[in-house]
Amino acid sequence: MNRTSAGREAIKHLGRRFLRDEEGATVIEYGLIAGLIGIVLLGLILSIGAAIRDDIFGAIVTALQKALAGG
Repeated sequence: MNRTSAGREAIKHLGRRFLRDEEGATVIEYGLIAGLIGIVLLGLILSIGAAIRDDIFGAIVTALQKALAGG
C-alpha cells in the first residue's frame, strides 16, 4: 500500500466515522431547542413591554397631564 491509497483509506475511515457519529446531531438539536426558547422569550418580552408601555406609562402620563392642567 502506498501513501496515496493509505491517505484515501484514512479519509474513508474518517468519513464513515463522521456519518455514524450522532454527537453532532445532539448538539444541533440542543441548538434548535435553545433558539426556539429564545424566540418565545423574545415574543413574551416584547408583548409585556408593550403592555407596560401602554398601561403603566400611559397612566403616569395621564396623571401628570391632569396634575399640570389643574394646578
